[in-house]
Amino acid sequence: MFNKITFIVLILVFFQARAKSVEKIKQDIPIKEQITPEQKVTKLCNEYETNKNIKYQKEFIEKIKNEVLLDDKVRAQFAKDLVQKKIKGCESALREYVTNMLSLKDYEPQLGEQGFLSLALMAKIPEAYKVIETEIDKGFLSSWIDILKESDDKAYMQSLSNWAFKVGKAIREIDKASLVESSEYGKIKNENIELKNPDQIRIWTPILMNRYLIENVKRKNKLNEDELANLNIIYAASTPSYKEIFGDEIAKIAKNNIGAWIRSFRKEPVWAQFRLFQLMEKIGGGDIKREIIWISNYHESIKMRAIAVGTLDKLALKHR
Repeated sequence: MFNKITFIVLILVFFQARAKSVEKIKQDIPIKEQITPEQKVTKLCNEYETNKNIKYQKEFIEKIKNEVLLDDKVRAQFAKDLVQKKIKGCESALREYVTNMLSLKDYEPQLGEQGFLSLALMAKIPEAYKVIETEIDKGFLSSWIDILKESDDKAYMQSLSNWAFKVGKAIREIDKASLVESSEYGKIKNENIELKNPDQIRIWTPILMNRYLIENVKRKNKLNEDELANLNIIYAASTPSYKEIFGDEIAKIAKNNIGAWIRSFRKEPVWAQFRLFQLMEKIGGGDIKREIIWISNYHESIKMRAIAVGTLDKLALKHR
């Protein structure tokens, strides 16, 4: 009995001693430091300030690719710190990077650069917006639009608006369709013209047009006269199929600021006004009806008076 008890005690002592030994070994092994996303971002940006030179910038960009863009938590922290202007070193690096993008005459986006531009937009770096402007001019906005939406909503809407302005401006230049003075309203001038539709404008894409319209309708934005004039000329120059696709959304936008739309309509050349009657029918309402009645009675153009009478008949049928 004594031997059994002694044996058990010895075993217990052995395992207790072994456990202590293992614990000591664990304590002696250095624990790998756990770095939070915030600490990682701060460390990374401080490194750039310390080692700022052309050679290190290339290495630094690779670090952002591997340590920031590929790690959701670190990327979120990086974006947050950029917005709050906490990481001047990284902001400087991004500014230099997008400035270099601008300096390249035949710049073509490289893999991963959309991520850098997204971060630069979050930091409100002016050069980043200039990159977008050059991409609009080249007809490449579609490649960047989702990045813009994700990173800077204001820049996203402004880019769409700038795109619509550039399309409208191009159509007016090609078709010699400058806006006229309000005092010229109701007179015959450039009634017949060979039309160029938006497809012939280099930067035109129905995908961006659709997005521009949907976003403005969804947000219930009140477009001003100039912005409505862009839509007018795009619609007037559009093919029947495009008018069918975009007409309802343009009508909703016009209804949301009907006074401004009518003022913009009066400044259009006669040929553009003639092609906007189909849109006026979609817009409807008392203000539009009064405008059409005036045209049917007083416009110098026989064609304009005739289409005005026909449109009034169509509106009357709708309300029977």
